Amino acid sequence: MKIQKLSWLLTFLTASRIKCSYVVFRCGETEILDSHVRIAYFDSIHRPIAGYPITGRTPHIGNNVVLKLYPIFLHGETSITSPHQCHLAWVGGGFEWAVVIKSDLGIQLCDRVEHSPFLELQTIVYG
Repeated sequence: MKIQKLSWLLTFLTASRIKCSYVVFRCGETEILDSHVRIAYFDSIHRPIAGYPITGRTPHIGNNVVLKLYPIFLHGETSITSPHQCHLAWVGGGFEWAVVIKSDLGIQLCDRVEHSPFLELQTIVYG
């Protein structure tokens, strides 16, 4: 009986993939999850929206170097619907990155909530 229970437990642990989402940034009251970041990054490469990614600058990331900006869609949108849109922002291969709000006031940095090493851009995107 113990062998059967152990076998079931091992099967459950190896077959099930329970996915947890982590809040990585907060833009005001909007929470940006690691899954939002992953989707935005892959969409920017494989399914880009016309005119994106765009470039921008902010002194808060990469010492004011040129950033790539791509909108983060939280609810499956396919176009920008808000004048204060959250964007994934990264430099080159993503070693310096953030989530920003791009609006008429320019580019504003969102608050980083979680700083764990497994929640860096390369780890979020590529595992």
